Amino acid sequence: MSKALAYAVISVLLVSTSFVGFQYILQYVSTGMAMLLWFLSAAGASLAILVFRKTSLRQLAARHWRQALILGVINTLTLAFWAFAIKSAGASLTAFFMRFSTIFAIILGIALLREKLNKWEVAGAVLAVAGAAAISWQEQSAHLGILLAVAAALTLAVQQFYEKIAVRNVEPYSLNALRTSVTFLLLLPLLASMGSLGPVPAEMLPVIIIGSTASAVAGFIFWYKALQGMEMSKGVIVRTLEPFVVVMYVLLVFGTIPTAIQLVGGAMIVGGVVLSQVK
Repeated sequence: MSKALAYAVISVLLVSTSFVGFQYILQYVSTGMAMLLWFLSAAGASLAILVFRKTSLRQLAARHWRQALILGVINTLTLAFWAFAIKSAGASLTAFFMRFSTIFAIILGIALLREKLNKWEVAGAVLAVAGAAAISWQEQSAHLGILLAVAAALTLAVQQFYEKIAVRNVEPYSLNALRTSVTFLLLLPLLASMGSLGPVPAEMLPVIIIGSTASAVAGFIFWYKALQGMEMSKGVIVRTLEPFVVVMYVLLVFGTIPTAIQLVGGAMIVGGVVLSQVK
């Protein structure tokens, strides 16, 4: 296993904790307030890492404010589309159509970054995306939610495309600090204007801090390290593992037994990712 592939797998394991964390937190906290505190905590942890690494925050902001603003806007749009899609169509339908982000990202990688996939990588991508869709799909109908979920998938693919470009010039720790900080600053007035702020039980704060540090900080730092060593189109194939990992986390945390189709979908995802690594 290459170092970049290992980073991508570790990223999947860490980022996937956010789904379980949010499922638990949203029992006690509104969606808007949960997102705001999540990114406040992530931004604080990311900036603390830069201070520990003796990175000049002033120079970083002055040198890369454009990248920070673009990435923050795209990230905020993805979050907004994702949150409203879940509210309109439910988590399962949203997760299903969010899988299109892999296809969109591969298209962007091939068209704009001149990346290439061999026949095994194409076959692996198809199998992995099909498995991820199988895990997420449930029979429902919510046309607005579908549109919002597809919009979230598209903005996520654009975000991954821009991250691949930005990580060439901005090291992972700094890039993630810029992403989380600007996202928080954009979310604050947006959610305040919508009346989405509210009280938060004190016992939820440690969960938010731990969850955001694991997923939005460590998970994305490993993702950016993976992007430094592998093509984006190959990285997003590995990230199709997320739905299956979430199913396993839900089993461990909530005791929810996976359905037969989830197990079959998980096998398809793992098989697709392994197939995509065939040279």
